[in-house]
Amino acid sequence: MPAMRRKPPSAEGVSVSELLELIPEESVEQLAKDLVVDKWVKKLKATSLFKLVLFSLMSSERLSLRVMEEHYKDPLFQALAPALAADEVTWTGIRERLIKIKPAFCRKLFELVYKRARQLYGDKSLSGYHIKRYDSTMIATFSHLLEG
Repeated sequence: MPAMRRKPPSAEGVSVSELLELIPEESVEQLAKDLVVDKWVKKLKATSLFKLVLFSLMSSERLSLRVMEEHYKDPLFQALAPALAADEVTWTGIRERLIKIKPAFCRKLFELVYKRARQLYGDKSLSGYHIKRYDSTMIATFSHLLEG
């Protein structure tokens, strides 16, 4: 039976919670467990980091670690991740977590989001959103341009 297609939300009306609905939290947690990305991590587990990055990208045009720190304290973000309400995280903690997260986790998470969006909305309706899938080999080949 073919997958049921949904009408994608308008670009102006997309919320973080709508984007998070694309992927069940259990899938992100299972991916983090499979790739062992949370070993020795007490604060800012992979699932929470994903939510923080997504929330920050959707809430700010100019993203920085200090902006992410402010978003972490935002009551709207706390509602998305209520387990984090008691934790205090600084921009340096966010920086360290981003540095140490396995790139494979980010790649697989992107593939999961992309696959789920294609299943729900179809390629034709997503084409207007400028969602592109890039080959990781191409990115790795040109990554030296970002250094320095």
